[in-house]
Amino acid sequence: MLILLNDIDGAKRYIHQGKKIVDQYNLTGPYLIAGYLIAKFMLDIQILKRALISGTDPDLSNLKRRAYRSGNTALRKLKNYAKFRTKTLRLSGEYYWLIGKQNKALKWWDKAVKKGEELGARPDLSRTYFEIGKALLDPKSKYREWDGVSAKEYLEKAKTMFQDMDLQYDLDELDKITHLS
Repeated sequence: MLILLNDIDGAKRYIHQGKKIVDQYNLTGPYLIAGYLIAKFMLDIQILKRALISGTDPDLSNLKRRAYRSGNTALRKLKNYAKFRTKTLRLSGEYYWLIGKQNKALKWWDKAVKKGEELGARPDLSRTYFEIGKALLDPKSKYREWDGVSAKEYLEKAKTMFQDMDLQYDLDELDKITHLS
């Protein structure tokens, strides 16, 4: 939640506490560490995103490496944990988009869509549609559509699902994007 509220320092404190608990009790089961792994990956992506936007962080390669490692760990350890599978794949796509590997990002998002449909993971599926639509709208995007679907169509899919599930925060985020374009 703190990551979504842009409280990076607060999120770092909680991640640090989570790491201490995982290490202290030697937690290994995916259902025990999933929240920690996903939050760490999300935080590393957010820190990387901030550094890329500001363009002032001289340690960019280290931030990329940290985000890659936390994503790789989450993918590996949560591979068979369906509850977070779609989200982990979506976040991997977001990571690759940030580092400029657009084709790879879209492939990860494609995996997330397929897994989300297979598992019926509607919130994460709708957020994946949103990420794809947002990325395709990006002026730096090499792509205007993916798999025969335009950015607008992905955003419409996301909007319909957000409305069906009454995900107000997501609708507000979508509204910000559609008003900019």
